[in-house]
Amino acid sequence: MPRPLSLAAIAPRASSDNGTLASNSSTRSTGAEPPCIDWFMRCNIQDMTSARVPHVPSISSRLAQSSLTPALRQVAELLLVDPEAVAFGTVASVAERAGTSTPTVVRTATALGYDGFAHLREAARAELSMRLSTDAVRVRSAARPRTSMRCGAECSNVTATLDGLDRVALGRAIHLLDNAERQLWVLPSTQTEGVAERLVDQFHLLGRRAVLLVGSEFRISTSLAAVRRGDVVMTIDIPRHEPAMLRMQALAVQGRGAGGGHRLGPHGAGH
Repeated sequence: MPRPLSLAAIAPRASSDNGTLASNSSTRSTGAEPPCIDWFMRCNIQDMTSARVPHVPSISSRLAQSSLTPALRQVAELLLVDPEAVAFGTVASVAERAGTSTPTVVRTATALGYDGFAHLREAARAELSMRLSTDAVRVRSAARPRTSMRCGAECSNVTATLDGLDRVALGRAIHLLDNAERQLWVLPSTQTEGVAERLVDQFHLLGRRAVLLVGSEFRISTSLAAVRRGDVVMTIDIPRHEPAMLRMQALAVQGRGAGGGHRLGPHGAGH
């Protein structure tokens, strides 16, 4: 039964430069090993050297090293200016874009060392995919610090808004909104209509009666005429305070609304 191989037994056998076995029989350890061990080592060492990936020249390097005729150069220029046309095109479409014939497109691929147009197209796709992947990594790396800064700023804004709320007024507003017997009217400014629409949708999912007041000033004032005592009118505004918004707020409070207001904070008001 052959002895197990060790690094000390393998090292003297392999040449350091070409990966083949040394032929000096004096390097063999005591006790001749069967020929099958010699064959096994020789095959493995040769396989390791032959497994090296050959260098594949890029399309641009092939173009730089090739001398093309004016007709072939038209296709070559298209490769440089619009590689997507070649990567995702056909022989006919490339010929049309380059202003030449389909045989010229095939001859260009062969002149650059490819096995036809299909081989050239695969190379163009591979290079384009690598370029897009590299660009995406670069963009993500550059955007990460900016994204972190924006997230920090937005979190600070939310924290400042919540800290500025009047806790007593907030409790009273929650008590009014939690009363399902009260009709709810939501009056947003033009800049907060999206928030108001989302809020009304959520109230509807909870089974709460809510009316969104949007549109012209005349339309909103007409709708407010239906407000009854005990109803809740919620207004959503920003420090800009649109004049029409202020007039509608006054109409809701002085008319038939809830009869009182509870300002929640500097960035919004509930009446």
